[in-house]
Amino acid sequence: MKSVDDAASIGKFPAAVAVNMAAVLIDVNKTFRRGRDEVNALRNVSLQIHSRSFVAITGPSGAGKTTLLQVLGGIERPDSGKVCVGGKDIGELSEAERTVFRRRNLGFVFQFFNLLPTLTAWENVAVPLTLDGARRSVARTRAKEMLDLMGLAKRAEHHPRELSGGEMQRTAIARALISEPALILADEPTGNLDSETGRSVLRLLRQVVDDRGGTVVMVTHSLEAADVADRSIRFVDGVPLPA
Repeated sequence: MKSVDDAASIGKFPAAVAVNMAAVLIDVNKTFRRGRDEVNALRNVSLQIHSRSFVAITGPSGAGKTTLLQVLGGIERPDSGKVCVGGKDIGELSEAERTVFRRRNLGFVFQFFNLLPTLTAWENVAVPLTLDGARRSVARTRAKEMLDLMGLAKRAEHHPRELSGGEMQRTAIARALISEPALILADEPTGNLDSETGRSVLRLLRQVVDDRGGTVVMVTHSLEAADVADRSIRFVDGVPLPA
């Protein structure tokens, strides 16, 4: 198998790398403007994320961790470099194609849950299926199955304001998993939770890898959370530090 450096030198993704990796980044740069200043959020980042692995991204605030997730998720386009997710160069996709790709291939878990307040728990979980055109009855059945797996069967008809923080995050994880994505991107998933609830959420994410064969990339400031991962990558000033 060619290395990431070899891949970068020939300017394309080697087939073996793309097939065996959940995600590959090659010489990725991303800069934002903040007033008159330029912020180099990612600087020549090259990474391989192995399939069926749990990777923690750590580092101080402003190190580029969340930007990395946004680039992996196709939310932000890199200024330069290549991003391959699930064997596909997402930089070659149009905005509409990236939206569909995200919905069908990626799951997102956020620190602040991002649940829609007017929808019940099952309706929130069903959003990816609903957007993909599934019949309401099918989406409801599948969403309630996912909530049952999260231990929330009795909360399916409740709105977010009626749920605890842990229940909201488990609902968000159910939503992230409902389309059976190969890659879960989690941004500080335990940041708003107490220690015990945070550990339960980490166990659920661990099960995504161990029981479902998925891949998790998690941004965290928590050393305890990072210890759950198979691999930890520390970012400083937009650059991953050598292992």
